[in-house]
Amino acid sequence: MFPHAVTRAFYWTRSLLNQTYTGDITIVPPVAGSDFLKLMKNPVINDVRINVLKSERATWEKLAIIKMHFQTEKMLDLYVN
Repeated sequence: MFPHAVTRAFYWTRSLLNQTYTGDITIVPPVAGSDFLKLMKNPVINDVRINVLKSERATWEKLAIIKMHFQTEKMLDLYVN
């Protein structure tokens, strides 16, 4: 268990540090072709719940980037201003 957790943590950290980033953070949930057909009709409560869940999951994937940018901004504000 322990070696597996360390390996996962290593690969997660490596992927976080190796990613390239430019521009704003855009959070877009995955969209299926059938989602476009639903644009022109009134939403059903179940579809709304599914879309909220997809959006939350898309946001969770970006939280590390958002946190890093926020910390960088705080440091810049502290030392530049």
